This record gives sequence, structure tokens and C-alpha cells, in this order.
Amino acid sequence: MRIWIDTEFNSFEGELISLALVADDGREWYESLGCADPHPWVAENVMPVIGKPAMPRRLAQLSLSLWLEAYPSVHIVADWPEDIAHFCQFLITGPGTRIDTPPLTMEVRRDLDAVSKVPHNALEDARAMAQQGRQFVPAYVHGVDFGRNERMVTAEVSRVDGELQVGAVTEYRWVPVDPTPEMIAAGLCSWDSGMTPPGFDQEGALISNEYRAMVLAAPEVGA
Repeated sequence: MRIWIDTEFNSFEGELISLALVADDGREWYESLGCADPHPWVAENVMPVIGKPAMPRRLAQLSLSLWLEAYPSVHIVADWPEDIAHFCQFLITGPGTRIDTPPLTMEVRRDLDAVSKVPHNALEDARAMAQQGRQFVPAYVHGVDFGRNERMVTAEVSRVDGELQVGAVTEYRWVPVDPTPEMIAAGLCSWDSGMTPPGFDQEGALISNEYRAMVLAAPEVGA
């Protein structure tokens, strides 16, 4: 299960104040730990919008463990490294002990800049990030770079106001230039020679805008 995370903490390298998780299946987890001596900026911008009373840390850890039990595995997505650091630290209950969780993987992305309905409320921030992140769907970008080789690249692609937006490249493999009949029959792809998302080299780096492209499952955002 992919789960989007946001945290609030007491300024740079300060203690965790609140933690929110928003799963792709719609479930949410949000708790506050409170903060006895908030930094002035935190006192002004974070504490007034937390929206729930503080819970003792050990009870919050138990609550998180029970919530995560619903999933055989979890992929945590954050937009800032400290969110992951605080989450991992929160799993630890003492020397050599930790809460039970399913297998966990982590991802920190730099392409998420959603505007929250309540800035600095961890739950609202996580909801906004999840909504934005879900606009990018797995898609296949396929093209010819400088007449050399053809390949298919698994990327995150969406359409925003009619414009093709290409996000993170996750993998690539060599394929024929044209989509296969099986792809077309499955309704997964459409061919449009006018689509020209960026070209990629073998490591996924941008190299060219001049080539034909096929995109699978790239919905119009907001349509």
C-alpha cells in the first residue's frame, strides 16, 4: 500500500509534534504528541492548527502499529527527508525495541508542491500531497532518440490543462517503435505522433524533445 506522510516538528532538528498518514485506499492516521516549548514560529504557525489533543507517545505508537496491520506491505512517500527520519524514529520504542509493522519501503520526492487547505496541519498537508501525487499515473513513454535506439520508459505521466507532464522515470526497457496489437486491444494505449514529452537516455536523463511518443494511461487532471 502506498501511504503519503507529513509531519510537523519543533523547528530544524526539533522533536516530532504531529504525524499524519494518508493511504491510497482512503484510510488515514493522524496523531499529535504535543510540544511543551515550541519555537516561536512553530507556536504561531503549527500549534494553533493541530486540531486534536496530544496523545502519549507510547499510546500513539501502539495506535500506529494497529493501523498499519491492515497492510501486507507499505510504501511511505514523503516530500521532505525529515518526514521519513521522524517516522523511522517514531517506530523505535526503546533500546533494541520497536513497534510491529509490515515490511516498509520509503521514497522522498521533489516534485510535490501541493497547497494544503490548512498549511502546517500534518493531516491536511498529507491529504494535499496525496491528491497531487495521485494525479501522476504509471505510463509508458516511448520514442526514438537522435535516430539511435527505441525503448519504452515507465514514467509518471499526467495531463494538466492539456499539457503532458512527465514525472519521475522508474524504469526502461528496449521495445519496437510501434505499440503492439495486444497493447491496443487491451485499451491501455493510444498512439499520437503529436505527443512529444522529453527524451530520456538510458539512465532516465533528459536528452531530446525531437521524437515520436506513445503514452499509456495519461488522464486529464481535473477532467
